[in-house]
Amino acid sequence: MGKGLAYSSTEKTLITELVQKHYIVENKKTDSTSIHEKNNAWEKITQEFNSMGNHPIRTLVQVKKCWNNIKTKRKSEITAHKQALLRTGGGPEVPKLLENPAIDQFANIALEIPGSIDSDVQCTVTPDGTLEFSCFDDENVSDSNDNDVQTFTKNIENEVTSKQFSNENVTRTKKEKQHHKINKLNFTSEISSRMERLENQKKNDEEMHGLLKQEILLKIENERELLKKRKVETEISENELNFQQERHQMEIETLKKRLIYDSDSN
Repeated sequence: MGKGLAYSSTEKTLITELVQKHYIVENKKTDSTSIHEKNNAWEKITQEFNSMGNHPIRTLVQVKKCWNNIKTKRKSEITAHKQALLRTGGGPEVPKLLENPAIDQFANIALEIPGSIDSDVQCTVTPDGTLEFSCFDDENVSDSNDNDVQTFTKNIENEVTSKQFSNENVTRTKKEKQHHKINKLNFTSEISSRMERLENQKKNDEEMHGLLKQEILLKIENERELLKKRKVETEISENELNFQQERHQMEIETLKKRLIYDSDSN
C-alpha cells in the first residue's frame, strides 16, 4: 500500500491540485454537515489521486497527512524567511522567497506574525552569533492529522452531549408542560368547586333572607293586630269609664234632690 514511502514532488503537486479542486476540505466549520462534506471530499481526492499517475497507492489518512505536511512545511518556510529578514547585525541579503499561491491560499500565511518562530522551524546559533533556521523534512514534520482526529472526536462528543442535553431539555419541558397541565386542571377544578360553593351559599343566603323577611312581615302584622286590639280595648275602657262617670253623676244629682226634699219636709 506504499506505507512509509516518501512522496515525490509529482505526488505532492497532484495532491495540491486535487485539494484546489475539492477546496471544501479546507472549510473551517466543524458542524456535522461540514464534517460529512469534508470526509466525502477527502474520499474523492484519494480515489482520484490513486487513479492518476504511476505512484504507490495511498490511503485517505496518508493523503490527508501529506497535505497537512505540505502546508506545515510551507508555513515553516515563510516563517524562517521572515525571521531572516528581521535579523540584526548586517549580513548578506536574504534571497527572495519563491511564491507558491496554490499552497499559500490554504496555509493561512496571511495570519503569520512577523518575527514569530513556528513550532516546526529549528533554530540554531552559529559560531559568529547569527541565527540559522531550518525546516523539517516531510517525514519529520509533526503529524497534524492527530489534531484533526482529536478535533473531530471532540466535535462528535460535543454534538452527542448537545443532543443529550437537548433530549433532557425536551423531556424536562414535556414533564413541566404535563405538570403545568395537571396544575391547570386542578386549578380549574378548584375554581369550579369554589364557584359552585359560592352559588349554593348565595342561594342559601337568598332563602334565609326570604325567610327572615317573611318572619319580620309576620311580626309587623301581628304588632298591627295587637295595636288594633289594644285600641279597641282602650275605646271600650273609655266608654265604660264615661258610662260610670255619668251614672255617678246621676246618683249624685239624685241624692242632692233627695236631700233638698227631706229638708223641705222637715
